[in-house]
Parts: sequence; structure tokens; C-alpha cells
Amino acid sequence: MLKSSFNAKDTKYKLEGYLYPATYNSQNDVSLKDLIKQMLDKTNNELKPYYKEINKKGFSVQQVLSLASMIELERYSEFDRQQIAGVLLNRLNNGLPLEMKSSILYASGKSFNQKIDKKDYKIKSAYNLFKHTGYGPGPISNPSINSVKAVLNPKNMDKNYLHFYIDPKKNKVVFSSNLVNTSSVVKNNNYMR
Repeated sequence: MLKSSFNAKDTKYKLEGYLYPATYNSQNDVSLKDLIKQMLDKTNNELKPYYKEINKKGFSVQQVLSLASMIELERYSEFDRQQIAGVLLNRLNNGLPLEMKSSILYASGKSFNQKIDKKDYKIKSAYNLFKHTGYGPGPISNPSINSVKAVLNPKNMDKNYLHFYIDPKKNKVVFSSNLVNTSSVVKNNNYMR
């Protein structure tokens, strides 16, 4: 499982994405090494049923966890996760940058709730997925298995959606094949991808 992580270049933290988000035994007698082992074991156990599928679809574990980590940060319904996965895979298949705000926040060291400034989009980082194409160097959060499943079972790829945004009036994720429909939302900084 960790092979693709340690083979990756330019990652901030080699274990980012591999420490499964759950509750762990962290009593006084548990060492940091043991706690990390628990977290890695949990990730391995969660991913074990999907290793063949990951390989069959031509992904590395690092790629799946990278996409899943961005989807995880968007925090939407399971169906939205699958559609967001479809958008990201469509963008990759078309040679487009993923342009995920979460990657800019990670690259700049900001939290998910902080505002992104224009200068942040110019940051020199392999995690700047507005400037760089591909999956990025590695995961930017520790995703749940639901986000992993979304990457492996994306929705609406056949519609060639390349963009999504939040409709603030409906508090709903809207998907589009072009940016023309999203121009007013982009101006209001509700544009997510």
C-alpha cells in the first residue's frame, strides 16, 4: 500500500492520505509509532477489498487517494462525491488541470475555511493544480472509504462534465460541460472547480 507513496516525488508528507480518519486507541502507553501503525493498518483494511479494482482500472493507490482526498474536502452527499469524481476524471482524460481550490489551500498552507487570494493561484508548488496537470504529488487530506469508492465508481462521465460549482440560492452542487453557464457564480467566488 505504501509503495506508491514512497515512490511519489515532491510530497509534503509521505503518510498524508494513508492515515485513515477514525477513532484510535491513544492511551498513555501507546507510542506514536504504534498509533501510526494502527492508522496505516486501518487504511490497509479499508482499501483491501478495492486493491484489485484499483489495479484493474489502471490507478495507483496514490492516485486514488489523491483524488479521494480532494473529494473528501468538498464534503457533499455520496451522489455528489461520485459526480465530482466524474468531473475530475473527465478533466484528467482531457489533459486539463484539476483546478481544485482545496489543492491551492493545501499548497499555500491555509485551512479549508480560509479565503484564497489571487496570489495563492500563482504559488509555486506541485500541489497547485491550477498550474499543473495530473493528480498532484499526493493526497492533501486523509479520505474516507466513501471518497475512495466515489473515485472508483464515478457518475456522469458520459455527459463530459468538466466543471462544478455551488448554486448559493439552492445550496446545491451544479455540474456543467462548459464555463458559460457558471460565469455569474465565478464572479461571486462560489466557483469550486
